[in-house]
Amino acid sequence: MRYELTEAFAPWAKESARLHLPSYLAGVFFHLAVFTALGLAVGSLVPGLGPRLVSLGWPVRVVLLLGLFCGLGLLVKRLTSKRMRALSVPEDYLANLLGGAMVAAALIALSRPTWLHGLHLVTAALLLYLPL
Repeated sequence: MRYELTEAFAPWAKESARLHLPSYLAGVFFHLAVFTALGLAVGSLVPGLGPRLVSLGWPVRVVLLLGLFCGLGLLVKRLTSKRMRALSVPEDYLANLLGGAMVAAALIALSRPTWLHGLHLVTAALLLYLPL
């Protein structure tokens, strides 16, 4: 179990990552942004913490923005690469779109706190989709 959750994710342990390091790194940044957005969504539900989360500075925005662009880049690659399209199933596209929507909603919510409800809605959709 330890290997599956640690070393198995390392680029040198996966031939696909080793051969496609930019895509691997884009995936890492995209997932980092998704987990950051999830943290913002969950943290904003804690009484009194929401307004402080919205006032987070530029480092969080940079993580979210970079992750969003990486996620969009991976989606474009999946759509335009004949090999990737052959390997992809509809769930791959849906997961990318839901994750990207959550990151985008988090970015908007950091600038417009009234968007926290939108972030919560997209996060709920993603969390409902995950077990499927």
